[in-house]
Amino acid sequence: MAINSSYMISSRDNSNEISVGITEENYQELKAAVLGMRAACSIEEKFAYVMGNYFDLEREANEQALLGWEKAQLQYEERIEGLHELNRRIANLLSTCRMYIHQSEGTLSAYDKLAKKSYSEKFKEFTSEQYDSSFSYRLLEEVRNYTQHRDLPSKAIHILLGGILDDSPSPAKIIATWYELDVEAMIADKRCKKKLISELKTVAMQKSGGKINLRHEMKEYVACLNRINEKVRKEFDLMVDGWKSLIMSSLDKPEFEFCKQHGLLLMSNDDDDRILLNLCAFERRERLIKLYADAKYVFTTTVVSSCIGTLKRKGE
Repeated sequence: MAINSSYMISSRDNSNEISVGITEENYQELKAAVLGMRAACSIEEKFAYVMGNYFDLEREANEQALLGWEKAQLQYEERIEGLHELNRRIANLLSTCRMYIHQSEGTLSAYDKLAKKSYSEKFKEFTSEQYDSSFSYRLLEEVRNYTQHRDLPSKAIHILLGGILDDSPSPAKIIATWYELDVEAMIADKRCKKKLISELKTVAMQKSGGKINLRHEMKEYVACLNRINEKVRKEFDLMVDGWKSLIMSSLDKPEFEFCKQHGLLLMSNDDDDRILLNLCAFERRERLIKLYADAKYVFTTTVVSSCIGTLKRKGE
């Protein structure tokens, strides 16, 4: 098939731009592979943001536990500062979770036209499954709306001190922190979904006198997002190897060596397209999958040695 100068593989190095003409058929195949790979990487990156903010929240909760251990009687300013730190990280995490859902759906919707398959509808099915099956998912979706439009979600920090660990190599204590959802405020909010409010009342009364441990619900909510991402990951896993093989075989020529070094840039004069893919994206996606595939969602306790007084908090 004849080379059409309207379709090119190109790359920018530090000094100039090099372009090589390709067939229209090759261009269309590469375009589908490149955009598919970019979609797969984009979704993994957004999930990494979710997990990063979740770990930040857990670290903050553990720091509040350590503070409570160091000082048996916290002053009001110390307590309120800790509560605001937790609320700030809760707000960051919930915003990132919504970003992951909305942007992943948008990324897949844009790819649908090229793939001629409705991946965005599958994604909606995955999220609906979690919404229908998990109270935590339903609750945190509503808490996110409440946090964004009305007020802060948590009203109190609870720090629990446990006993000595007998099997520890040195004397140690178990410390746990949990933050309480402002149940009364959410129930009083007329903009919250009535069905969720009814469910919230029932669940709250079943758990320690009307209190809800928001830390536990958050853990389950993030686990739900992980289940969604695992299903999306499996959809792409079936295709990523094929895309990589197609892209690398197309570049298996001396004149395309610059692409391996500086990234692949597809160009089409007909569509005015310029589509860039850095080839390290394949390794980047694999690294993120490995990093979060076995992520642990249980951070309910902190074990500290008896010499806790020698530890320093941030800023000290």
